[in-house]
Amino acid sequence: MKKVVGQVSELEKREIQILFERRNGLNELAKILTADNTELYERLIKDLGETSIKFQKWWNQMSEKYQWESIDGGKTFNPTKDFSDEDLVSFSCQVLNVTETNLTIKTDEGELLNYTKTTNGTFPYYVWEEKIVAVAQAVDLGLPSGTKWASWNIGASTPQEYGDDYAWGELHTKTDFVKSTYQYYNSTSEKYDYIGNSICGNSQYDIAKHLWGGNWQLPSKTDFEELVKNCTMQWSNIGGVRGIMFYGKNDNSIFLPAGGARQHDNIENYCTYGTGTLSPTAEEDVYAFVAEERYGCDINTRFRFWGQSIRPVMK
Repeated sequence: MKKVVGQVSELEKREIQILFERRNGLNELAKILTADNTELYERLIKDLGETSIKFQKWWNQMSEKYQWESIDGGKTFNPTKDFSDEDLVSFSCQVLNVTETNLTIKTDEGELLNYTKTTNGTFPYYVWEEKIVAVAQAVDLGLPSGTKWASWNIGASTPQEYGDDYAWGELHTKTDFVKSTYQYYNSTSEKYDYIGNSICGNSQYDIAKHLWGGNWQLPSKTDFEELVKNCTMQWSNIGGVRGIMFYGKNDNSIFLPAGGARQHDNIENYCTYGTGTLSPTAEEDVYAFVAEERYGCDINTRFRFWGQSIRPVMK
């Protein structure tokens, strides 16, 4: 049996109906609209943010005006006092806009959500593995394929940060990258699970697609070959971090910090980046970009269970 929490006037009822219908309509539009149409997309985000704020403001005002009770008979829920760590829920999302007072995200289902800064001075952030998802810029390096490269690694928020390490096909980072902890190794049969020759763009295995959404994905072996062939490479120090600058023919550039590959808690002293491409000759190997200042660079193979830095591409 439903409980009546309170009543409002016809004018107040009509006001919330309009806001509800508008918010639902904007969310549906967000599912089919891509960020390629920059002007329309930014207008949509702004409109949804304003509508969501008005929607929540209506409930706050009505609750205070009519002194509503919650549906369980208790007091009206106060998110700044009654919200505990046990209530937090984590899911992957794309951060679209962050200001001093608002946060706008896009979920994997395509829904745009807007959050307002609470009165206790904290954002009600929805996070992935206890980190705010910082989506990089897509840098056009003038490559023949039109592929754009991210300005920083997954798990980072600046170009010089190493970010997080990921084993091939896994959607979580960890500290112990050995065969026994690898999700797609069967210790009974001593065989690797086949999840495809390429996992690029498959959100079930592609960490870039899963975490950043949109047109982001893991780079392929071919993507790195194109990057090396069409850009000028130079070892550099950025903020005290050693790595490689890639300069495109259009003068745009990206920096790949040399974070190495992780096995147990040891890091190779190389600039190593994972791809979504499986080796055709050995099921335990995947292709990776590997560079060392003294010996140059190569697109070589690494064990698929090793943890490697990920630099996404946009197709």
